[in-house]
Amino acid sequence: MLDFGEPVRRGMPTNPSEVAVSNYVREEQPTYRSMSVGQPMSPLLSTPTEKSEQAGFRNMRSAVQPLTQTVLPTGKHFDVFQKKDAKASPWTTTSTTPGAPAPVVAPGFSGAPTLPHFLSYGADHFSCSTDVGTLRQTFDAIAISLDFYMELEPEGWGYVFESYPEDEHVMIQARIYQESQTTDFVVDFNRMKGGRQYREELEKIWTFFTKAALCKKGFKKVSHFCGSLPEFEDADENFQVDKSTIGLEVERLRSPFLDVRRAGAQLLASSFTNKAAQNALTECNAVSIIVDSLRQSSDDEFDRCLTVALRNALGAFNRDICRHPDALVCLVSKLDGCMNQDAPTKVEVGRNCARILIALASADEESKELIRNKRGGDVAKKILSDTRNNAHLISLSRALCTALTASSF
Repeated sequence: MLDFGEPVRRGMPTNPSEVAVSNYVREEQPTYRSMSVGQPMSPLLSTPTEKSEQAGFRNMRSAVQPLTQTVLPTGKHFDVFQKKDAKASPWTTTSTTPGAPAPVVAPGFSGAPTLPHFLSYGADHFSCSTDVGTLRQTFDAIAISLDFYMELEPEGWGYVFESYPEDEHVMIQARIYQESQTTDFVVDFNRMKGGRQYREELEKIWTFFTKAALCKKGFKKVSHFCGSLPEFEDADENFQVDKSTIGLEVERLRSPFLDVRRAGAQLLASSFTNKAAQNALTECNAVSIIVDSLRQSSDDEFDRCLTVALRNALGAFNRDICRHPDALVCLVSKLDGCMNQDAPTKVEVGRNCARILIALASADEESKELIRNKRGGDVAKKILSDTRNNAHLISLSRALCTALTASSF
């Protein structure tokens, strides 16, 4: 360490006092101070000389002990730090079979965590008097019985539910806590994503627990402004959405920016549900542009929005979908690409494709034959025979096979 006393001023001195100070600083030699982590040196050696500097650095080196290694009978070295880390690590495994993957268990989470005293539960929570096994079975049953994707959090005391009601993405987190004074559990819900549909999806989960006799607390319905204004088009039967309005939504699909393309697909999806916009959608050839965008897309969320638009177009635009040369091929290909997938968005794309194909196959024999020729039945059978696929996707594939084999006569 170098110590020059007072900091040196920059610039030229302007008066005699500053000249004297600058000369003093220039002539003063730096003082060397050594740091030692060993035994303190004798006061006789405290003089800043070359000898004391070397002694200080020697003390510093001698204070750091070399790593000790223990030689095992096999000839392998066992690091002392590895030994300490092994003792201090809270993670253990429960595997008893050699070579088998062992689930990792943390002793700190052997029981449900208790909420710290300085935190409080969310607005939506309830207590239940049951065992952990029954509680976990109920969560598993929700994912099977209701239209939810469920993911277990790594520590095992939290669940994330995802759903797409009315084409809106909703994510709900459920956390399990142990009450500090009793043996009861607390299930606490929090919104991770979703707007006006969040409360309705949460009510489905809450009602399921109520029917399972695990929740005695009534669900709190909240009526508040959801952020959307009422539609006034229905009051005028002759009202029609202008073609230029739909044209702006279609142009968004050609944007070089992914978020703009997603927004355009979402707008078109909702436009197909408006009867006043059907003429404008036909004039803009919206169905054909959506199919072309879906064929070129490699983004799961964009695919989901586009398949939602085609799903909403069913009925009035069935013929437009089947007449497009790439529509059925693209839908079957996207359905095939969703096999053995765990990502909710990816699975939702496959489910939308299956719903569209089922509706088209059930409409007329011509569409049914076209889907068969595009390998729609083969892909549905392949999904149906693989139990690793999503349960809801398997169910829709079974319905597609039934629709393709059923006769209209």
